[in-house]
Amino acid sequence: MGERRDDSQKGSESEDTMAMRSLSRSPDETHRLGMAVSRHLKPGDLVVLVGELGSGKSVFIRGLARGMGVKRKVQSPTFILIRDYPRHNFCHIDAYRLKGWEELVDLGVEEYLYGDRVCAIEWGDKVEEALPPDYLEIRITVLPPDEMSREIILVPHGRWRDRWSSIERELSH
Repeated sequence: MGERRDDSQKGSESEDTMAMRSLSRSPDETHRLGMAVSRHLKPGDLVVLVGELGSGKSVFIRGLARGMGVKRKVQSPTFILIRDYPRHNFCHIDAYRLKGWEELVDLGVEEYLYGDRVCAIEWGDKVEEALPPDYLEIRITVLPPDEMSREIILVPHGRWRDRWSSIERELSH
């Protein structure tokens, strides 16, 4: 497997200061943000989503997929773990049922994580030890009191930081 993430990079100050915060007031807004992020994805990019059950990770990924040209219904691969969309160079992994990063590696995901597909992983915090050092982390938090609003924080890791200023500039408009 390729180069793994160094835990000393986790939550580093430079990453947290580069984080972009967004408020979503509806699933449609979350979907649109996913579509907007998709315009900045390149072959081999990894997007890692973190958030509680029902926070909107799948909605965000549907936006990513739609922005990449996937027209069919995008469902979370909770039970099959990996859904591949080869015509669109996109892969969706759901780590919810995995007990740890070793199970992810046992699935043989190297071709997805280190290949030329754009790969999105739900519940990425459960498998962070297996992640390459370069990825875009999406943290989604449900906001009270109505629980319809979400705080969505985008955090660039590794080489994502090099291209972050232009991405952040466009996404913040």
